[in-house]
Amino acid sequence: MKKVLPFVFVAWGCGSTPSSDPNIVGGTKVKETSPIAKEAVALSTVDGQIFCSGVLVAPKVVLTAAHCLEELPDGEVNAVFGRDGNRDPVVIKADSYLQHPLYSPQAMQDPAHLMAPADLGLMILPDAAPQDYKPVRIVPEDMDVKKGITINLAGYGITSAKGKKAGVLREVKVKLKNIWHDAKEIEVQGTKGKGACMGDSGGPAIVSKRKEHYLLAITSRGAPQCNKTGIYTDVRGYSAWVNEQISAVTH
Repeated sequence: MKKVLPFVFVAWGCGSTPSSDPNIVGGTKVKETSPIAKEAVALSTVDGQIFCSGVLVAPKVVLTAAHCLEELPDGEVNAVFGRDGNRDPVVIKADSYLQHPLYSPQAMQDPAHLMAPADLGLMILPDAAPQDYKPVRIVPEDMDVKKGITINLAGYGITSAKGKKAGVLREVKVKLKNIWHDAKEIEVQGTKGKGACMGDSGGPAIVSKRKEHYLLAITSRGAPQCNKTGIYTDVRGYSAWVNEQISAVTH
């Protein structure tokens, strides 16, 4: 059975603390002019340590991986905007956060991918994200998503499986390898030393069409080497839940 691990820095329950030097393996730094730079968010503990990634889906709502929101120190989490820009980052402490009601860590170990782990979580902020940030759009239902298309991954995780270099938003292009409809997940093929790694959990997997880009999935887990297979939660299977939560916040 293929061994897969969540792309988060630490197992909170082990008494560890997140690395203060938390990126995409084999990728490049995201330019400040890129749309992803104004959508991707870093997650930090109350003492400022980055441990996961996320993406803005509404002015006051950040979408991330459910496992990023497990056993948080002090039960608190911050959304960090513009961490690697030319200005001071904007840090907003979440009012609340929630995991998908069907989230199942056990389902992550299903080698047949017949069970849906529902590895999605949401952070609700008291204030809107900075004005220059724009919520990403989820892939529309009528958009044709096939194996072999290019996917752009982004996150704040480490740049190698050995834990080297981190703390800035990076991106890398990979290919869509599999679509598991029952598990509501996709698999991407990391090649030539490229892929997501620890700290990239919750980061966006973006697809483009006619110069527009959309959120297809959220980084969930992958091989320990960080440059092979990666598994992502297909947001299309949970768009109704995401939109329901957004509606509850905005009305």
